[in-house]
Amino acid sequence: MAKGCTQCLRVVLIVINGLFLLIGLAILAGSLFLYFDTTMRNIKASTGLQIEMDIALFVAMAIGAITALAAGFGCCGAFHESTCLLGAFCTFVILVCIVEIGGGIFLYLKRTDPTVYSTINNSLKNGIRNKNETTLPEYIRFTQQWLRCCGANGTDDYSKDMAKAVCTAPDGEQFTEGCASKLYNFIEVNGLWALIVILGVAVIELLCMIFAVSLCCTVRREQDGYIGVTTD
Repeated sequence: MAKGCTQCLRVVLIVINGLFLLIGLAILAGSLFLYFDTTMRNIKASTGLQIEMDIALFVAMAIGAITALAAGFGCCGAFHESTCLLGAFCTFVILVCIVEIGGGIFLYLKRTDPTVYSTINNSLKNGIRNKNETTLPEYIRFTQQWLRCCGANGTDDYSKDMAKAVCTAPDGEQFTEGCASKLYNFIEVNGLWALIVILGVAVIELLCMIFAVSLCCTVRREQDGYIGVTTD
Protein backbone atom coordinates (compact mmCIF):
# COMPACT_ATOMS: atom_id res chain seq x y z
CA MET A 1 0.00 0.00 0.00
CA ALA A 2 2.76 2.44 0.97
CA LYS A 3 4.71 1.55 -2.14
CA GLY A 4 1.63 2.25 -4.27
CA CYS A 5 1.21 5.68 -2.66
CA THR A 6 4.86 6.45 -3.30
CA GLN A 7 4.55 5.56 -6.98
CA CYS A 8 1.38 7.65 -7.24
CA LEU A 9 3.13 10.68 -5.72
CA ARG A 10 6.06 10.21 -8.10
CA VAL A 11 3.79 10.13 -11.16
CA VAL A 12 1.79 13.18 -10.03
CA LEU A 13 4.96 15.19 -9.36
CA ILE A 14 6.58 14.19 -12.65
CA VAL A 15 3.49 15.05 -14.71
CA ILE A 16 2.73 18.39 -13.03
CA ASN A 17 6.36 19.47 -12.98
CA GLY A 18 6.71 18.45 -16.60
CA LEU A 19 3.90 20.88 -17.44
CA PHE A 20 5.47 23.63 -15.32
CA LEU A 21 8.80 22.99 -17.03
CA LEU A 22 7.19 23.64 -20.41
CA ILE A 23 5.39 26.72 -19.07
CA GLY A 24 8.60 28.12 -17.57
CA LEU A 25 10.52 27.56 -20.80
CA ALA A 26 7.69 29.17 -22.78
CA ILE A 27 7.73 32.25 -20.53
CA LEU A 28 11.52 32.49 -20.80
CA ALA A 29 11.52 32.05 -24.58
CA GLY A 30 8.63 34.48 -25.06
CA SER A 31 10.21 37.21 -22.94
CA LEU A 32 13.56 36.78 -24.71
CA PHE A 33 11.83 36.99 -28.09
CA LEU A 34 10.02 40.19 -27.08
CA TYR A 35 13.22 41.71 -25.70
CA PHE A 36 15.10 41.25 -28.99
CA ASP A 37 12.11 41.74 -31.33
CA THR A 38 12.41 44.78 -33.59
CA THR A 39 8.70 45.60 -33.37
CA MET A 40 8.84 45.55 -29.59
CA ARG A 41 11.84 47.87 -29.65
CA ASN A 42 9.86 50.31 -31.80
CA ILE A 43 6.94 50.12 -29.35
CA LYS A 44 9.22 50.86 -26.40
CA ALA A 45 10.81 53.77 -28.24
CA SER A 46 7.50 55.29 -29.41
CA THR A 47 5.74 55.01 -26.04
CA GLY A 48 8.67 56.27 -23.96
CA LEU A 49 8.35 53.28 -21.63
CA GLN A 50 11.55 51.48 -22.55
CA ILE A 51 12.90 51.19 -18.98
CA GLU A 52 9.56 50.00 -17.55
CA MET A 53 9.05 47.45 -20.33
CA ASP A 54 12.61 46.17 -20.05
CA ILE A 55 12.20 45.69 -16.30
CA ALA A 56 8.94 43.79 -16.89
CA LEU A 57 10.65 41.55 -19.46
CA PHE A 58 13.62 40.89 -17.16
CA VAL A 59 11.21 39.92 -14.36
CA ALA A 60 9.39 37.59 -16.76
CA MET A 61 12.71 36.03 -17.79
CA ALA A 62 13.64 35.45 -14.16
CA ILE A 63 10.25 33.92 -13.33
CA GLY A 64 10.40 31.67 -16.38
CA ALA A 65 13.96 30.52 -15.63
CA ILE A 66 13.29 29.86 -11.94
CA THR A 67 10.03 28.05 -12.73
CA ALA A 68 11.77 25.83 -15.30
CA LEU A 69 14.67 25.16 -12.92
CA ALA A 70 12.34 24.31 -10.03
CA ALA A 71 10.27 22.03 -12.26
CA GLY A 72 13.44 20.30 -13.45
CA PHE A 73 14.48 19.63 -9.86
CA GLY A 74 10.97 18.37 -9.12
CA CYS A 75 10.91 15.98 -12.09
CA CYS A 76 14.38 14.59 -11.45
CA GLY A 77 13.84 14.39 -7.71
CA ALA A 78 10.57 12.48 -8.11
CA PHE A 79 11.97 10.16 -10.79
CA HIS A 80 15.11 9.26 -8.81
CA GLU A 81 13.42 9.61 -5.39
CA SER A 82 16.20 12.02 -4.41
CA THR A 83 15.52 13.88 -1.17
CA CYS A 84 18.25 16.39 -2.04
CA LEU A 85 16.66 17.36 -5.38
CA LEU A 86 13.19 17.42 -3.86
CA GLY A 87 14.48 19.71 -1.11
CA ALA A 88 15.91 22.07 -3.74
CA PHE A 89 12.58 21.91 -5.55
CA CYS A 90 10.70 22.95 -2.41
CA THR A 91 13.07 25.87 -1.86
CA PHE A 92 12.57 27.17 -5.41
CA VAL A 93 8.79 26.70 -5.16
CA ILE A 94 8.69 28.86 -2.02
CA LEU A 95 10.68 31.60 -3.80
CA VAL A 96 8.47 31.48 -6.90
CA CYS A 97 5.28 31.56 -4.82
CA ILE A 98 6.50 34.58 -2.84
CA VAL A 99 7.25 36.45 -6.08
CA GLU A 100 3.96 35.41 -7.73
CA ILE A 101 1.72 36.20 -4.76
CA GLY A 102 3.54 39.43 -3.89
CA GLY A 103 3.62 40.57 -7.52
CA GLY A 104 0.00 39.62 -8.10
CA ILE A 105 -1.24 41.55 -5.05
CA PHE A 106 0.94 44.54 -5.95
CA LEU A 107 -0.42 44.67 -9.53
CA TYR A 108 -3.99 44.18 -8.31
CA LEU A 109 -3.72 47.12 -5.91
CA LYS A 110 -1.79 49.19 -8.46
CA ARG A 111 -4.46 48.82 -11.16
CA THR A 112 -6.56 51.69 -9.71
CA ASP A 113 -3.59 54.03 -9.27
CA PRO A 114 -4.21 57.31 -11.20
CA THR A 115 -0.67 57.14 -12.56
CA VAL A 116 -1.67 54.00 -14.50
CA TYR A 117 -4.17 56.00 -16.55
CA SER A 118 -1.71 58.83 -17.18
CA THR A 119 0.95 56.32 -18.26
CA ILE A 120 -1.47 54.64 -20.69
CA ASN A 121 -2.65 58.00 -22.01
CA ASN A 122 0.86 59.35 -22.53
CA SER A 123 2.11 56.15 -24.19
CA LEU A 124 -0.81 56.19 -26.65
CA LYS A 125 -0.30 59.88 -27.40
CA ASN A 126 3.40 59.28 -28.04
CA GLY A 127 2.52 56.40 -30.34
CA ILE A 128 0.20 58.45 -32.58
CA ARG A 129 2.00 61.79 -32.46
CA ASN A 130 3.04 63.03 -35.92
CA LYS A 131 1.89 59.77 -37.56
CA ASN A 132 -0.12 59.38 -40.72
CA GLU A 133 -2.24 56.52 -42.00
CA THR A 134 0.75 54.52 -43.24
CA THR A 135 3.17 55.17 -40.36
CA LEU A 136 0.73 54.56 -37.49
CA PRO A 137 2.28 51.81 -35.29
CA GLU A 138 0.77 48.36 -35.60
CA TYR A 139 0.11 48.08 -31.84
CA ILE A 140 -2.04 51.23 -32.01
CA ARG A 141 -4.07 49.74 -34.86
CA PHE A 142 -4.46 46.47 -32.93
CA THR A 143 -5.57 48.26 -29.75
CA GLN A 144 -8.14 50.32 -31.65
CA GLN A 145 -9.65 47.28 -33.39
CA TRP A 146 -9.52 45.13 -30.24
CA LEU A 147 -11.15 47.65 -27.90
CA ARG A 148 -13.13 49.38 -30.67
CA CYS A 149 -11.73 52.78 -29.78
CA CYS A 150 -9.99 55.68 -31.49
CA GLY A 151 -6.76 57.45 -30.57
CA ALA A 152 -5.84 58.19 -26.99
CA ASN A 153 -8.89 60.33 -26.17
CA GLY A 154 -11.10 60.09 -29.21
CA THR A 155 -11.35 61.06 -32.87
CA ASP A 156 -9.94 64.54 -32.14
CA ASP A 157 -6.49 62.95 -31.90
CA TYR A 158 -6.59 62.47 -35.69
CA SER A 159 -7.65 64.47 -38.67
CA LYS A 160 -11.18 63.72 -39.88
CA ASP A 161 -9.99 61.64 -42.84
CA MET A 162 -7.41 59.71 -40.82
CA ALA A 163 -9.90 58.96 -38.03
CA LYS A 164 -12.26 57.51 -40.62
CA ALA A 165 -9.46 55.42 -42.11
CA VAL A 166 -7.92 53.97 -38.94
CA CYS A 167 -10.88 54.01 -36.52
CA THR A 168 -13.38 52.03 -38.55
CA ALA A 169 -14.27 48.39 -37.94
CA PRO A 170 -14.52 45.87 -40.80
CA ASP A 171 -18.32 46.03 -40.39
CA GLY A 172 -18.25 49.79 -40.96
CA GLU A 173 -18.71 50.95 -37.35
CA GLN A 174 -16.91 54.21 -36.58
CA PHE A 175 -15.08 54.23 -33.23
CA THR A 176 -15.30 57.45 -31.26
CA GLU A 177 -14.33 56.64 -27.65
CA GLY A 178 -10.68 57.08 -26.65
CA CYS A 179 -8.47 54.02 -26.10
CA ALA A 180 -6.89 55.33 -22.89
CA SER A 181 -10.12 55.12 -20.88
CA LYS A 182 -11.12 51.80 -22.45
CA LEU A 183 -7.74 50.19 -21.79
CA TYR A 184 -7.70 51.52 -18.22
CA ASN A 185 -11.21 50.13 -17.60
CA PHE A 186 -10.18 46.78 -19.07
CA ILE A 187 -7.20 46.56 -16.69
CA GLU A 188 -9.33 47.62 -13.72
CA VAL A 189 -12.13 45.12 -14.44
CA ASN A 190 -9.90 42.15 -15.29
CA GLY A 191 -7.33 42.74 -12.55
CA LEU A 192 -9.24 40.50 -10.15
CA TRP A 193 -9.30 37.61 -12.64
CA ALA A 194 -5.57 37.97 -13.20
CA LEU A 195 -5.00 37.81 -9.44
CA ILE A 196 -7.21 34.70 -9.17
CA VAL A 197 -5.21 32.96 -11.91
CA ILE A 198 -1.89 33.87 -10.25
CA LEU A 199 -3.11 32.64 -6.85
CA GLY A 200 -4.45 29.46 -8.47
CA VAL A 201 -1.04 28.72 -9.99
CA ALA A 202 0.61 29.39 -6.62
CA VAL A 203 -1.80 26.98 -4.89
CA ILE A 204 -0.95 24.24 -7.41
CA GLU A 205 2.76 24.86 -6.83
CA LEU A 206 2.29 24.68 -3.06
CA LEU A 207 0.38 21.41 -3.44
CA CYS A 208 3.31 20.07 -5.46
CA MET A 209 5.62 21.12 -2.65
CA ILE A 210 3.43 19.25 -0.14
CA PHE A 211 3.54 16.17 -2.38
CA ALA A 212 7.32 16.52 -2.60
CA VAL A 213 7.67 16.75 1.20
CA SER A 214 5.43 13.71 1.56
CA LEU A 215 7.51 11.79 -0.97
CA CYS A 216 10.70 12.81 0.86
CA CYS A 217 9.31 11.50 4.16
CA THR A 218 8.23 8.24 2.52
CA VAL A 219 11.62 7.75 0.89
CA ARG A 220 13.42 8.44 4.17
CA ARG A 221 11.25 5.93 6.02
CA GLU A 222 11.93 3.30 3.37
CA GLN A 223 15.66 4.02 3.50
CA ASP A 224 15.70 3.85 7.32
CA GLY A 225 13.75 0.61 7.19
CA TYR A 226 16.15 -0.85 4.65
CA ILE A 227 19.15 0.17 6.74
CA GLY A 228 17.55 -1.33 9.84
CA VAL A 229 16.89 -4.63 8.06
CA THR A 230 20.42 -4.73 6.68
CA THR A 231 21.91 -4.05 10.11
CA ASP A 232 19.89 -6.82 11.72
